[in-house]
Amino acid sequence: MFILFFDFSLFVDADPELIEHWYLERFEALLDTAFKDPTNYYYQYAIGKREDAITMAKAVWRDVNLKNLKEYILPTKSRADVILHKTTQHLIDQIYLKKYW
Repeated sequence: MFILFFDFSLFVDADPELIEHWYLERFEALLDTAFKDPTNYYYQYAIGKREDAITMAKAVWRDVNLKNLKEYILPTKSRADVILHKTTQHLIDQIYLKKYW
């Protein structure tokens, strides 16, 4: 039996504005189905005013997700062996490979 281990890190990168857009799209998709299930975490947002739910989601993005992105996630980018940069439609438009000697 042959066992091979890899130590390889991958970083998926995108502009923060796109990440926010994808986050809000996903949030709205969850709202579209959550109203059917009172046990669903998003139910309380789904049955209320959509504008209020979106306002809350934008606050979560700004105060939690964006903060984590800037303070904890982006600083690890330089340690990655490969960086995949995503653009609209989640398409990868650039691939960066760290060169080893």
